[in-house]
Amino acid sequence: MAIAADAVGTTELADNSVTSDKIVNATIVSGDIANNTILPANINPGGTNGQSLTMRAGTVVWDNPDITLNNLPDATTLGQVMYWNNSTWAFSSAAVVPSDDEQILRWDAVNNMPIWGWDGLRIPFTYNDDPGIGTTMFSLTSTNNQSNGINVVIPTNDAAGATSQYALRAAGGNAGYPTAVVERTTATNLSAGALAVNTTLNILNADAAAIKVSQTATGIDPYSTTGILVENTVTGSDAGHIQSAGTFNVNSDGASAVIGSISNADGGSTAQVFGALGVANTTSATAIAATAADQTAGVFGYNDEVGANDAAVLGISTTGTAIKGISAATAGTADNNYVAVVRNTAGDGRGMYIESNTADAVGLDPTDAQEAPLVVRNVNGASPKMAIKTYGDIWANSNIGATDLIGIVSVWLGNSISGPAYAHFDAPASAGGAVNLYGTAGDNAALKINGTAGTGATELEVVGDFTVAGSITQTGAYPTVLGTQSTTIAGLPNATGTVITLTGVGGNINNGGMPAGVEGRIVYLVNSTSANVILNLAGTSYTIPTGNMAACVYAAGLWRVKP
Repeated sequence: MAIAADAVGTTELADNSVTSDKIVNATIVSGDIANNTILPANINPGGTNGQSLTMRAGTVVWDNPDITLNNLPDATTLGQVMYWNNSTWAFSSAAVVPSDDEQILRWDAVNNMPIWGWDGLRIPFTYNDDPGIGTTMFSLTSTNNQSNGINVVIPTNDAAGATSQYALRAAGGNAGYPTAVVERTTATNLSAGALAVNTTLNILNADAAAIKVSQTATGIDPYSTTGILVENTVTGSDAGHIQSAGTFNVNSDGASAVIGSISNADGGSTAQVFGALGVANTTSATAIAATAADQTAGVFGYNDEVGANDAAVLGISTTGTAIKGISAATAGTADNNYVAVVRNTAGDGRGMYIESNTADAVGLDPTDAQEAPLVVRNVNGASPKMAIKTYGDIWANSNIGATDLIGIVSVWLGNSISGPAYAHFDAPASAGGAVNLYGTAGDNAALKINGTAGTGATELEVVGDFTVAGSITQTGAYPTVLGTQSTTIAGLPNATGTVITLTGVGGNINNGGMPAGVEGRIVYLVNSTSANVILNLAGTSYTIPTGNMAACVYAAGLWRVKP
């Protein structure tokens, strides 16, 4: 028998009279339940907050709901990310999707969403944690000895006014520790260097530098500063190899290996400022060594200071050898045949200045015991030999001393350039020739011998013939003539009664060698020589034996022996 529709309502059913065993499976479907007939109040509470009815092992139970891909809405494009936008869940922009392999997600602060890109690991980044003393914040370790560690590449911008951009930057650090450290341990080859900088310059519109070091220091006294400090510690090296703190190789025309440039705005009176400074703190060491090919300079110093201060290209303070040049160059006049070349090309300037405060006395110094601002030594065993050679005048504002003074053409006394008075001795024109004495142009040369105050001194001694073409004026005692072969007494006083003493080794006196005569004058000749004196007068020969005297009279224009 069927039950009429609406005949059985809720009032006709006792509470809990219809149980689950009274309901055949699948007989109540969603169409049999009117909307809003089963409300939360009609459901027996169970579980905890946040749980829901879910199927577990074939039974509906209260439990935490499962979130699966089927629970999520579909995205609109590849790689789209769902994120919380501070008010609801949202999808990232469909326009920013992965464009290449190995891109990663990063946060886009402009659009406030995650995006795909290359710069997920952005440098610089801020590390706000304390890793502890000596702990490394970021480390890369590779076990493949054929791979590189870090490769940083940024675009090159050659446009004018481009802003600063760095491929790698390191800043900060503790006192006494470097900002960046490069360490390399190897048992074989390190020819490429522990740190290599390679630059390629195609077209330049400004000065360029592969490595530039800028240092600003204030309040540094009494300490020194160094733009680049290189320390090279080598043990077990033989003498055939060069160990250096720095090597500079430049392959270019008109290039310089090392340039030292300084700008000292406030150096002070005691400041020492160097463009290049080399210090050797051991024996047999070289502070700065430079080698150069033909027509170049190992060390080149340029100074454009034109003021009155003590600007110097090369300044040295030392207690030992300041500059030492060693060269195996061959003989010749080319620049590369000199150990050192100093050349002023300005056309009107100075080449070299040497100064010292030496107080040693002057004089010959064959053992090199005395000090001097300049010492030049030729160690060749030949004698004579050159030590200094010049192609221009040498002017000494003091004395010149030598074992021998050689004037190939002349020896000048006085100022022959600006005068007013001078004289010069000219060398003989040929072997056996005379040494000529000339005076200031237009004047005769005069020679005055200032004798000693003592008695018996000889002011002038002639060994050989003595010829006077002019007259001899006697202002003191009668002279003593040194008699020799063809001795002449021309110009002697010829007053009557004049006694002339002849000394020496004897010789001949001819009529032409007698004084200019005055008719009737008489001269007495006393032979005090060691041999006979022969008078050849007026065609007559007369011998004056040693210790004897002869009287000569001037008559008829000739000197004659007075009978």
